Amino acid sequence: MSSIADFIAALHASHLDNGRMVYYAAKAGTSTRRSDIKPIMPTTPFIFEYFLFNSIYQHDWSESDQKNELLSLPRNKKNHIILREGEQQEKLVEYLKELCIKKPEIVGKAFAPFKHLVDLDGAWTSIVPGHNLDDDSGRNFFLSVRALRDMLRSEMSANELPAFFKHINVCREFVGKVRNNIFHGAKSLEKIWDVGQRRRIELYHLIIQSINSLFFLTRGMSEVASDEVCHPIKIPSLPEPIGLSSMEVLEMRVEGMMKKEDPELIPWARKLLEPLCDGKDLSGAMFYPSAGRDIITPVLIGLPFCLEFYFYDDGSPSGWRKAIEHLGKILGVTMNQMKTKDPKHRCDIEFDYAGIQRRIFHVRAKNEQFLTSETRLLFFFRRGDGEGEGGSDQPWDGEWFSRWKTMIPPGRLCAVLTDGTPHGLAKELARDLTKHSTLLSTPHNEPYYCGIIRSPHELSGTSSLKTKDQ
Repeated sequence: MSSIADFIAALHASHLDNGRMVYYAAKAGTSTRRSDIKPIMPTTPFIFEYFLFNSIYQHDWSESDQKNELLSLPRNKKNHIILREGEQQEKLVEYLKELCIKKPEIVGKAFAPFKHLVDLDGAWTSIVPGHNLDDDSGRNFFLSVRALRDMLRSEMSANELPAFFKHINVCREFVGKVRNNIFHGAKSLEKIWDVGQRRRIELYHLIIQSINSLFFLTRGMSEVASDEVCHPIKIPSLPEPIGLSSMEVLEMRVEGMMKKEDPELIPWARKLLEPLCDGKDLSGAMFYPSAGRDIITPVLIGLPFCLEFYFYDDGSPSGWRKAIEHLGKILGVTMNQMKTKDPKHRCDIEFDYAGIQRRIFHVRAKNEQFLTSETRLLFFFRRGDGEGEGGSDQPWDGEWFSRWKTMIPPGRLCAVLTDGTPHGLAKELARDLTKHSTLLSTPHNEPYYCGIIRSPHELSGTSSLKTKDQ
């Protein structure tokens, strides 16, 4: 008989891998080019997470704990578990509830992603009735999902746990019925492509993932897949708000097009930089040294106040073309590549957003060449740089601040968002930036700094944003 610790460790490793999208499946299109591969997320992680759930709930954990031996639930002479599947799951949920009464804080950690659920009343919440599913069961399911979210947002007490777990059971039972339809082929791949269906499956996956996370937390694990869940992103914008689901954000993370902290970084930065977002003067540009393929987040932040976006890198970063394509899909625009004199070292992309023509310049050159240009700088963005191999070892936020601040046009304000790597911030720059103490950059775990600075081509005046911790 396998030891409890070995069994749980094996499941836990797969649980974390699934949460980090290590396992991936796709349906090939008409060509074999990577751009024609159509992902079938979030169905794949949902199915995989349910297999893990099945491996957990078919065991008698109360008995296993008492006898210090991994024991399955009682079986009949044909080696079939006596309890029906729903009863097995309910027994597991009851076991978890009893453990959580002693440690209620782990419920909040396991189900933390529910706090960030939005639009739970939208058209996408209408299920497609079918075998063993009807409109009433779908409505009850979403009533319980909203109740879970609201209870978590209100910092529920231990006395509310029984009600919380009742809602878990409602959701768990409904997801089990949906699982049967997917596993047994009632849901075709064509139906799974539907945007509303994908959002619902993403939610079903989140429920099972959270239950599994709770189980591993009760076993003393510190890391769980719930920690890897990305918040959905919703950005006020014209002509309409930009929205990205949790799974869309996670897919971009897996592809290296976004960082783990971006769902929180984007709204935080947009709020701090709101004074620049009136759209009255879009005559300036953003500059990002050693950018690699980190294109999407800087553009989403800088759209309200920049016409041009300069990404410099003297290497050959892979994946930046795919990031451009993905950005076009997010914004709902066509990205047009312009002719350049030196296509080997420069790629100019033009797109129309909110009725205004904008450009992205991807420049393969040394970062410092930007300082010799006549660009009107209105946004300086930098993160993830380093001193060692793969890093520029350039003090853009420190010693070189005095060089690039002169590119800010007279009488204008310039947005700054940086993590200060690798050499820290100049005192003159730091005093006008807000520090986010808990939001750390990937991969250096340094805090972000954001704010607005004034052009040095004025006799006096500093930004109203003073250094503070947030």
